[in-house]
Amino acid sequence: MSNVQIGDHVTILPNCTFNHNIQIGNFSIVTSGVNLSGDVIVGDECYIGTGSAIKHGVNIGSGSLVGMGSVVIRNIPPNEIVAGNPAKALKKIN
Repeated sequence: MSNVQIGDHVTILPNCTFNHNIQIGNFSIVTSGVNLSGDVIVGDECYIGTGSAIKHGVNIGSGSLVGMGSVVIRNIPPNEIVAGNPAKALKKIN
């Protein structure tokens, strides 16, 4: 698993998972115990809640929020709040 890209001003809380070949943008916060699969792209100004799982190859659009404990198996468009298992859209952010 490789090629994880994280944009600027991103917050990723504990108990998510990362692997090798990660590019982290400026002013991003990545806490301990984080793990993401390969080929994941997290856009700028995103928030990934505690205990979230992001499937290999998923893109999270800029400005999106992933609720804690969510399992993200599909791409998330920009400026959207998602949560659940599997993660579903809850609200569009203006």
